[in-house]
Amino acid sequence: DCDAGGDCPGIAFDPFDPSSPVTGAEPAPRVREFASSFGFGSVGPVCADDYAGFFSDAVSVIASACDGFVPPG
Repeated sequence: DCDAGGDCPGIAFDPFDPSSPVTGAEPAPRVREFASSFGFGSVGPVCADDYAGFFSDAVSVIASACDGFVPPG
């Protein structure tokens, strides 16, 4: 778990959020670019208190992707 100052044991930075208060390394723009290269890719902060919001949002994105999917042929 992260402390109140945003320091996470074993994690030096939040690669997905350039405005993150967590410091110690540079953001990972190539990881963000890779995830964004998928039509429905998502990124989120690795030091979030919990990932419930991220996964809740992901479920609606997955549902939209499935609703719009047309199998080839």
